[in-house]
Amino acid sequence: MLKMRQCCLIVICTIVLSWQLHYSFAKLTLRQEQAFLKALSLDQVPKLQDDHRAKSNIPESIRELYRQQSLQDKTTQFKLPGRHVGASNTLRTFDGKPLGGCGSGHSLCVLAFDLNTGVYQSEQVESAQLRVHWKPGKQYQKLESFRASVHDVYKLKNPHLSMLLDTKKIFHQDPQRDQGWYEFDVTPALRRWLSSNEGGSSGSSRAMLAIEKSLAKVVPEGIFSDAYLVVFSEDQKHRENRLKRSASSPSARHRHQSNRSHRRRAKKKKGHWTHCKRHSLYVDFAEVGWNDWIVAPPGYDAHFCHGECHFPLAEHLNATNHAIVQTMVNSVNPSAVPRACCIPIELSPISMLYLDEYEKVVLKNYEDMVIENCGCR
Repeated sequence: MLKMRQCCLIVICTIVLSWQLHYSFAKLTLRQEQAFLKALSLDQVPKLQDDHRAKSNIPESIRELYRQQSLQDKTTQFKLPGRHVGASNTLRTFDGKPLGGCGSGHSLCVLAFDLNTGVYQSEQVESAQLRVHWKPGKQYQKLESFRASVHDVYKLKNPHLSMLLDTKKIFHQDPQRDQGWYEFDVTPALRRWLSSNEGGSSGSSRAMLAIEKSLAKVVPEGIFSDAYLVVFSEDQKHRENRLKRSASSPSARHRHQSNRSHRRRAKKKKGHWTHCKRHSLYVDFAEVGWNDWIVAPPGYDAHFCHGECHFPLAEHLNATNHAIVQTMVNSVNPSAVPRACCIPIELSPISMLYLDEYEKVVLKNYEDMVIENCGCR
């Protein structure tokens, strides 16, 4: 009978704990919201004019990159072979606005970009890429290919004052097969725009790029139907943490790998419910009220550590030598020292796809968001 009462008490405590965790996220106070936003490197909740329209305009390639990044194993850096994105952990897009010449029959297409330069005061730009969609005309031309050249426009005049940035060969044989997206490296242009920005730390500026259909005897029939700028950068917090990790000793990195192997073995063990271990803590962005600007994921399981560190400490608890000694002394004289604490000892990142206050698409990888392993320290 006593055992049955204990089991009922455990179930009731678990239900109450789950309800309290659920309720705390559904009713965020201003202070809690600010703390949560700080963890996401945001100053305030983005206020969107039309979140449904903005979400529908997110390029499919960015959505696919988010899906790929979410499958990466414990890395906050973008893994894009062949692209020089460095140690960037943040991606932003800026839509191109045609200023003229982007239709069929024109040899020069000028695009304008409204840049929110203030965010790059605390971030290091690694790469900038212009992605344009070429749609050949319906009328077939005896033109196998042509070269599209992208220029950084200094001043609009006739002819424009500009500098060549990149060129790509575009095939022009089959209207259906040859239409698609092309990518150009425009990193030097973005760095020039940021260095000569007149908007200040919180301002914005307009930049221009020109796409020229060059080296063709006949101007190819077709249009550049869509264009956007993709900027890869690394924020200050990510850079500081990366430099700290690179400066750590080999023994520290070995301990980290050892913790990961202990975590894999720990999954097979089922200790008593009071032992130090990981518990589920799901953060639902819809319940917080942030699903209007966070595109993906809808939420994530952050987990939390809870339980006792009893002597003797099991191997899967990943205890340090100090924790073992402290727990041993506590078992002999509880009033002398407290028990070791159950805390996170290994965390992993998550990727988030969202819209900022300017309705710009942001894909960011956040460090230390999910608890992978708990231990006694």
